[in-house]
Amino acid sequence: MSRVVLLDAGPLGMASHPRPNPGIVDWIRGLLLSGTEILVPEIAD
Repeated sequence: MSRVVLLDAGPLGMASHPRPNPGIVDWIRGLLLSGTEILVPEIAD
């Protein structure tokens, strides 16, 4: 069974800001490298 993480606007904003939060970026990168599926609600897209 694969792991799924649903990101809301908070972490997405911290990662996509012109000066991103390095802790959030590293966390998302780690999720991707571990094979976790990351989903984004359409309202936050």
